[in-house]
Amino acid sequence: VAVPTASTLEAHVTAGSGVPRATIGDDRQDFARLEAGGFVLKKILDKPGTLKIVRGWWSTLARWDIAIIPDKPPAVGFADPPDAMPSGALRIDYQATDDYGVTAVALKVRLVPRRRHIVADPIDPVLTSGQSEKALHGTSFQDLTSHPWAGMKVLAKLVATDGAGQTAESDEVPLVLPERSFQNPVARDIIDARKQIILDAVSRRDSALRVAQIAYSPQTYGDDLSVFLALRTAAGELHDRPPDSDE
Repeated sequence: VAVPTASTLEAHVTAGSGVPRATIGDDRQDFARLEAGGFVLKKILDKPGTLKIVRGWWSTLARWDIAIIPDKPPAVGFADPPDAMPSGALRIDYQATDDYGVTAVALKVRLVPRRRHIVADPIDPVLTSGQSEKALHGTSFQDLTSHPWAGMKVLAKLVATDGAGQTAESDEVPLVLPERSFQNPVARDIIDARKQIILDAVSRRDSALRVAQIAYSPQTYGDDLSVFLALRTAAGELHDRPPDSDE
């Protein structure tokens, strides 16, 4: 008898008074007695061998040669390369397969390697979950334009999970995360300064000077006091933070 790994065997014995036992190799498990009479056993089958139902030391009630069908990891990949939509959302076409069923597909994004680690929320949205399909093919739209990595080069991959908790990853693909389109030159300058900081393209002190220059030109952003205070605070933190800081 060939069964998928982790299958549940349920066996009933309806006659006799002695407690039956199931054996497979060195593994032994007694049946439970039912109040209405008879005996029942539930057992997870996770290794091959000769399964016997015995009573006492000499009476074999039944036997089967059990073969275990292994649960292979899933497979996942991009059906088409990720693409930026006019709305700014990132379109992800995915496909995944598993011999027993894919339960979830997620996207994982990381910034192209750089010299300094910059703390940022991970990009790992779940594209689909709660299903159990042997073959999944779908499309997900993710708005990542508010993330600090927007407009920057990243590497993206898919991760699929099956019902047994096994995972598989696709190959990484390079792309530029979609970003918002800013018409205000001050906003564009601030965004560019943020990118330079994340990529460690300039020193923190130079970044602080650049942000301070923006702050002390209030006529360019309508003399907005809240903007001035936010920029001045950011410039001060950049200037005072140790060079090897991770934040």
